[in-house]
Amino acid sequence: MKNILKVFGILCSMGVNISCHPVEKRIDNAFEHCLKEFNVTVDEFVSTDVDLTCFNTCVARQAEIIKDKKFYLEKYIEYLVAIAEAENSKEVVEAYEYCMEEMLDFEDECDSYVKLEKCVDKKLKENYKKD
Repeated sequence: MKNILKVFGILCSMGVNISCHPVEKRIDNAFEHCLKEFNVTVDEFVSTDVDLTCFNTCVARQAEIIKDKKFYLEKYIEYLVAIAEAENSKEVVEAYEYCMEEMLDFEDECDSYVKLEKCVDKKLKENYKKD
């Protein structure tokens, strides 16, 4: 997820027109908002040690993927569909569903998002090794 948001955000910030899908526009606006919130430019974002975990939490929160201390998988699925990550979206969704079973809320959004992402990454690696 980290890399997806980073690449997508960079492309959108550079003016690359990926699609006119409203979800992509929402992610683009969220990315731009978080660049301002973290006080970094796209170039600095790519080349520095910006805390991507909290940055990604900011993007997810602004795009309403995280709202009211909850992770909304439906919103994330909309995002996956919008950026055409169809080749592995089923596995990604299943990994999120698996990992979310243990996470009832996002009291500390950044910390919770870190735990969720680590769990998803681990689950996806396990699935990849099986294939």
